[in-house]
Amino acid sequence: MGLVAGLFRADGDAVAHCISVDNSPHVELLRSGSVPTGSALVAYWEPRALSDPFAQEGKKPQEDVKAWKLVMGSDTIVYTWTGIAPGLFIVMPDKPVTGSVEVTDPSTASHKIEFTSEALPALLAAPKVHSIKRKVVKDRRSSKTIAIAKLAIAVPDDAVALVAYVGGVAVAWQSASSGDTELEIFHDQTPCISKPNSAKAPRAGTKVQLAWLDKSGRLSKRSAMISVK
Repeated sequence: MGLVAGLFRADGDAVAHCISVDNSPHVELLRSGSVPTGSALVAYWEPRALSDPFAQEGKKPQEDVKAWKLVMGSDTIVYTWTGIAPGLFIVMPDKPVTGSVEVTDPSTASHKIEFTSEALPALLAAPKVHSIKRKVVKDRRSSKTIAIAKLAIAVPDDAVALVAYVGGVAVAWQSASSGDTELEIFHDQTPCISKPNSAKAPRAGTKVQLAWLDKSGRLSKRSAMISVK
């Protein structure tokens, strides 16, 4: 397990993993670029496979995160992590940090993150959602049911993910890019596309709430309840 990629925004639909691949979970960072002092690092499991213990059994990625080191100069930064949703979590330094921090894992090269002195951005408002609709997607070999959130107001600049709650519990999330107005928030698992960031599309009539996760690792207030159509 390891931090196997640099800093980048994940594309939730870009990677498919079949049963034959190595599904050993490891961690990647979700957000690229610098972050203000007081921010957490937003990270997620990769590959997005059903073998992910966080997704399957509610376990947190403790073994992997314990292997991380955050270093500034000669100082090792103490941090805590918090699970946000299946496969999604934040890593928060235990004290304010300003400057270049090296994130290392024993199995990979290190990556640097710049904590700037700029102020934290304002907390995002709750998502404004027009609808969440189920849709069956078919190809030559199979079909799957997805649920797409159509936003009344586009993804804001500071948002990195949209988190979905059913019964008050975070059950799914999707990475978000500024300006998008539709996000596939639920989808069925299939043998070659299995992602712990998603849950099976809920039945019509299920009440769902949504919240933004911003680039500093903070959740917005949740939206009003939306009935899946």
